[in-house]
Amino acid sequence: MEGEKYLCPSCGMPIEAHALNLKTRRGYCAWCDKNVIFPKKNSTASPSAVHALNEAYRFFLEKNFESAQNCAETVVSMTPNNVAALYIIAYYKAFSAPVKNRTSLDRLMNETLQEAEFEIEEEEMFKDLILKTILHSGEYIEQLITRFAEFDDPKELAEFVEAYAPFAIGNKGSINFFTPALADALASITEMVDIPKTWFALYSAISKNPDSPIPKDTFYLKTKTQRFYNDFVLKVGEIFSKIKTPALRAKFKGAYDKVKATFDQKMN
Repeated sequence: MEGEKYLCPSCGMPIEAHALNLKTRRGYCAWCDKNVIFPKKNSTASPSAVHALNEAYRFFLEKNFESAQNCAETVVSMTPNNVAALYIIAYYKAFSAPVKNRTSLDRLMNETLQEAEFEIEEEEMFKDLILKTILHSGEYIEQLITRFAEFDDPKELAEFVEAYAPFAIGNKGSINFFTPALADALASITEMVDIPKTWFALYSAISKNPDSPIPKDTFYLKTKTQRFYNDFVLKVGEIFSKIKTPALRAKFKGAYDKVKATFDQKMN
């Protein structure tokens, strides 16, 4: 980037505004006649904002959520769209304030996050906060996975998904979390990079999720079983079919085919 211009990483010529998508770091260079991906940017925040954010982070880790929130408010007064600071504020309001309210957290995950243009340091801190609060942030698995699937490079995307998704998936009380958008995102990620811990969590959920008919042999509940089969079992199979590494694909597909056969037998 040079001033307000985004330059093609290949030829150095400016990319026209209509050919930019800053949400995904993608653009089209008319000079090269090809799609390009922009490198991530380092923080442009002022030293005062950086100091306040570091203090907010320190207080947050110490579970001094009120002081963390106060420092984060200072950050937002200087850099209004800093997602890490906004998360600290929203978390305080949702889980620590005298009168708790999740409106800010829901808005952050459903709206602000989806439009965010992360700087490197901001994204790293936000992800760290998400992982450290996974008992609560796991509720937003669709929003987080789909957003970073758009924004991140494959290696760092896999690192986050593997650290975050297995616990979030394993901790679910139903399959309602497994939306078509999340299933599509996990399938797309699987086509790019290996995420074996996440695949294992999905495989395990077929037998262990509370909606599964396997633990209590409730296949006689035909409507519920059919929904679980259609919306979860088959979708997990589609994800596994996209695994690139042959040995891993054989391993997961082999285990999956056995559990799927149990459904096919007991449902008929």
